[in-house]
Amino acid sequence: MVRPVRALGSGTHHQKDRSNMFSRKRAIASMALTVVVSSVAAPAFAEGGFDSYMSGWLTGIKTRNWNDNNTDAASTSFAARACSYQTGRDVASIAMELNRNDTYTPDEHYGEKTLSCNNSTLTTVAWGNPGKGNFDMTLKKIDGQVTSYNGKLDVTQTRIKY
Repeated sequence: MVRPVRALGSGTHHQKDRSNMFSRKRAIASMALTVVVSSVAAPAFAEGGFDSYMSGWLTGIKTRNWNDNNTDAASTSFAARACSYQTGRDVASIAMELNRNDTYTPDEHYGEKTLSCNNSTLTTVAWGNPGKGNFDMTLKKIDGQVTSYNGKLDVTQTRIKY
């Protein structure tokens, strides 16, 4: 659509265009400021993590491994929800061990942590920040026992953060 040409001194139409231009500039500046403030005020997140589950586990089985580049100060943690034996009986607790997988030396173990299993919420255990490396976790105990006399373990949801 072609707009008719008006003389600069013709008054209100020119002023209206000018005020719209300033309104647009203010709106753009406001959006840019919002983006900057949002990015500065955003909470710090852990470097990484993943959700998974356990099906048919016995003690000694390991999670998948991951690389922690130690780009943050986040603690390494394990969380679980809804633990049961494959027979359907509830599991009260499980113990996990954090391991650093070293290439030329024996793996470094950070100790086992026991967490109570809850059917409705994730319960979490943490090891602090172990630094940079390749890690995994090992299932060490089910209901306080190294050997399971009640069958294999199923866990509906697990979460590892690092």
